[in-house]
Parts: sequence; structure tokens; C-alpha cells
Amino acid sequence: MPGVVNESGVDEGALIREQIRFYREVPPYDYDGPVGQPTEAFDGRVLAFCPASTSCLELASGAGRWTTQLLGKCERITAVDSSPERHALSHARIEDGRVQYVEADLFDFHPSASYDLVFAGFWLSHIPAARFRSFWAMIADALAPNGRVVMVDDGTRDAQGVVRFESGPDGSGAQRRLPDGTMFTIVKIAYRPDELEGLLGDLGWTATVTLLTPSLYVLEAGR
Repeated sequence: MPGVVNESGVDEGALIREQIRFYREVPPYDYDGPVGQPTEAFDGRVLAFCPASTSCLELASGAGRWTTQLLGKCERITAVDSSPERHALSHARIEDGRVQYVEADLFDFHPSASYDLVFAGFWLSHIPAARFRSFWAMIADALAPNGRVVMVDDGTRDAQGVVRFESGPDGSGAQRRLPDGTMFTIVKIAYRPDELEGLLGDLGWTATVTLLTPSLYVLEAGR
């Protein structure tokens, strides 16, 4: 992947490669859910935003946390992730012929079909600003007429500029670590809800951001 140097002098290509490497090497861990809210209840709130669909494109599908639950709403799922290790974990966990696994760098991925639903769990915040437009162009190509995009993520910024991220065993924000202490810097962008809606509006999308907690949100979008 060629490097793209952003306004801060950061090579975004190198940052993305480091991000891919980190998510291939970090062990999966059980998500405990937002403070005071069990995982099952939180995931149920997120899935309530997803309409029943014939075909779903799941981006950054990982070890299958959301894939498993999306099967309750979607007849078929194309699960795309750059990590063969995560795909192997998901396949072992699900073993369902309705799931097709595609190994691909999402910044180079070109959909070969159209989908009623495009879903991503905790991925949007990992997209560099310089690739935001091209990423959403890819989603536009993937989305069937009257289809919906639903994404859940963390990383918010309020009107005063205060940034909030969720924290897990690997850290939070852009600084992450493996269990052996090796540190990585990944892409992690926090948005104001109205800012994110405006960015997508400029690209021809109708978008709504719903805060689930001060740091977690669901984005719904359509054309």
C-alpha cells in the first residue's frame, strides 16, 4: 500500500500497515460492555438498528462477535477482514454456510455484489481522514437500492472538544499494546455526532448518529 503523508506529516500507509499487524497479533478478548450495561444488552441495542436483510456485507468482521448475531437478521453474510487469524477464529466459532469469508485490506476491497445491509463494528474510527471519501465510495458501490448502513463505534468529541474512547485490555485511543508490552500506534479518530453527519452529508448520504453512551455511538446511513 503506497504511503500517503497527511497534514501532520504522518505516513498513513505505514500507520494502516501497523494497524493491520496489531489486529493480527493481539489476542481476542471478551468485551465486558459499557460500564453498568451487560454485553448482551448493549449488543441487543446495536442490533436493533439493523433491518432484516437478504444479504449483509460485514466490514472488519474480526473473530465473529457481530457475525454470529447478524445471522439472526440476515440470510447471507459476506464477512471481510484483513486477518486470516481472525477469520479462522470466526469460522471455528460459527460454522455456518451462510457466511462467506473474504480476506482483504478494506482500503483495497472492491465489492462484487450488492447488499441490503452494510455493517461494521468498531471500524469507522480506524479510517484515516484522507481515505474517508474513497471508503464511503466503496460502500456506495456495495449498497443495494434502499439499502442501509449501520455502524457501531467508540470515539466521540463533544462541543467543548473533549474526546472519549472506550478502554480495553489493549489500551484505548491510538496507542495500543500486546500482552508482551509491545506498543503500536493505530488510526483512531473521534467525531462529534454532528460533524460525522455533516461529513457524510457532503458525500451525498443521509446519516444519523445516535449516542448510546458518552463514548459509544451508532451511525445509520442511506442514499
